[in-house]
Amino acid sequence: MLAMNSAHTNSLVCHRCVGDKFLKKDIRREGDVGSCHFCHSRAKCVTVDRLSEWVAEILDEHFRPGPSVPRYDEDDHTYYEQEGEDLDYIIGEIIEGDVEIVSAILDELTALSYMDIKDGREPRYDSEAKYVERTVSTYEIDWEWSQFREKLRYRSRFFNTDARHFLNGLMQDINSLRAYGASENTVIREIEPDTSIAFYRARRGDKPDQLERILKTPREQLGPPPPELATASRMNAEGISVFYGSFDRKTCIAELRPFIGSTVVTAEFGLQKPIRVLDFQLLEECYNDQPLSYFQPDFKDKVVNRHFLRRLHSKIGEPVLPGDENEYLTTQVLSEYLSTIIQPPIDGIIFSSVQLEGGLNIVLFGHVLDIRLDAKRDSTMGFNSVLILRENSVLVHRIKLIDYGFDDHNVKDGKVEWPFHETDYFDDYE
Repeated sequence: MLAMNSAHTNSLVCHRCVGDKFLKKDIRREGDVGSCHFCHSRAKCVTVDRLSEWVAEILDEHFRPGPSVPRYDEDDHTYYEQEGEDLDYIIGEIIEGDVEIVSAILDELTALSYMDIKDGREPRYDSEAKYVERTVSTYEIDWEWSQFREKLRYRSRFFNTDARHFLNGLMQDINSLRAYGASENTVIREIEPDTSIAFYRARRGDKPDQLERILKTPREQLGPPPPELATASRMNAEGISVFYGSFDRKTCIAELRPFIGSTVVTAEFGLQKPIRVLDFQLLEECYNDQPLSYFQPDFKDKVVNRHFLRRLHSKIGEPVLPGDENEYLTTQVLSEYLSTIIQPPIDGIIFSSVQLEGGLNIVLFGHVLDIRLDAKRDSTMGFNSVLILRENSVLVHRIKLIDYGFDDHNVKDGKVEWPFHETDYFDDYE
């Protein structure tokens, strides 16, 4: 028994009096038919005491008393105020029940406070206190991600069932994730053909014959490379043709890392068919538009996945140093999973540039580019491609300035003093 005595300890509450669908199922599964104290109908019921035990388990695992923070009155005097929400509000949100049921549960939860205080302990639940949700720990899924990377690099690169299992779990809700403030698109953006939509691709043209070839056949030279020339990169394995582009010319030039005095050619591509792309930038602000319940068995797993997905953008954008291209294996497998396993298939991804702050890149996968493998071709990109080269969009650029940005870090006792980052520590679970 959770409580000593309260007015509603043995009162019955039925599944119809709560809104949470998982809690309804629990009451129907574990309850007995009886007369509900709150709505007076005969239905499957549990006691308020039993319901309070379930709520207590959730409160203990997912909530804690809020911290006291300084506030200032109009005379600039300091006082302290506890952050968070009232316990009755939190209980109401958890069970989706009306005021009378919430009040009965709160009475049950706080009935032990007198004994706690009498024994010199802090009350387990305080109706006058405010509570905040505990930070979610992503330690376990971070470890799984590191194992995913390691197995791809050093063990089983092909037919890796562990990798598929990990990605299945990570991406299971990808079609229902939505960015805060986004009313139409989920993190899977559906982009329609529009004159305002443009993607830019760049190539080096330092040698006269190279520049001439690009300018004479820009569709062939600036489109996706033929398989025999497709080198391994962030989102494709060697021999797999994809389209790497940016949303502006400056970003796509920066992605080439040209030196001062080099010549770069850029061209603008438009869409002639709709595409579905995973926007990693939106993932950072994602939530699930199918509300989660604290009572569902996989609640914690889904919340952890959501928090990890928010940080996945930074993980795929980590710079890879020359000679360490094996680090691309993780993102290559991820892109292949998105384009072949997810249904309906995802046509590409959008992610932030690591070369230019604020820049956005796009990768379109081969299945929407109508990649042609025959030797006699004007372009690897077939005419059924979602992309079309826009007329008179080719520009030649001579690089005259490169701007480097950097952070300064002190060295103490032969070690770098790295700054604290909020993702370095994950949770406050006890």
